[in-house]
Amino acid sequence: MDKIFTDSMGQIEKLKFGANGIDDTHVVVTIRKKDGTELFRDLGSNVSLIGGIQDYVKNMWGIQSSDLIAIGNLDSEFTGLPTPNYTGNERRIFGYGLATDGASGFTVHVVKRHSKGYDKDKLISFVTVNTALDDKNANMDKYAFRVEDAGDTLYYIKKIVPEYSVISAKAKTKIPDNPDTNYNGIEDVRAQCRIRTTVEKDECIRHFGKKYGTTDGAHFNSIILFAGRPCTVTVGGQSYTTYRDIIATNKINFKNIQLNDTEVVITYDIYFV
Repeated sequence: MDKIFTDSMGQIEKLKFGANGIDDTHVVVTIRKKDGTELFRDLGSNVSLIGGIQDYVKNMWGIQSSDLIAIGNLDSEFTGLPTPNYTGNERRIFGYGLATDGASGFTVHVVKRHSKGYDKDKLISFVTVNTALDDKNANMDKYAFRVEDAGDTLYYIKKIVPEYSVISAKAKTKIPDNPDTNYNGIEDVRAQCRIRTTVEKDECIRHFGKKYGTTDGAHFNSIILFAGRPCTVTVGGQSYTTYRDIIATNKINFKNIQLNDTEVVITYDIYFV
């Protein structure tokens, strides 16, 4: 007897099917304060930006680059960046950034899918350090998009290593190899990419001191995923592997999350069908 497969999902997971194959996204954070208390916040779903969507379509369908609409990259908004030596032609999501452009007071701004996904002047650097004290080996390994500014070095993107699995749509049960013969469930299946990352207590704070002259009220209200082409750049006579030709692919806005004396653990799920 043939099985009848179901495609039921929780209400929070019911979203329209996107042009880039994304069926759903879900972002949650755990905010750990200095006194040890933890606050869980469900931030909801993100928005896929057209820059990321058309790159996905290009790579999957072999669309010519000349057919894509022009979208300026993050690199073009900064000066003095080292010249990249590209080692690949396809962009890949490699990291995320934080910003303060997601809300004004208690009003969360709607993400416009056609937008570039960020306000340059409201991006937050994870590391802000005097250039003479910059540990380039350690920082280039952990972060990307290094910018020198008035004697300081800023790193705007934190690298990620996503987890990949194929799971059932509702119970999130892991699907075995060769599911055509080995999967016995009745639920439909999803491919899942999960990002687990932490905004550490010592990150981001100095950005506010440099930009605003005080770290009081340091916060963020937007998380942005970034994609770029793999490359090498030379800094201080040494070659580093990194990413350039960077665009934003996904963005989620929410009410302010404070950063002072706080660790923020982010779990960012994207489901594909």
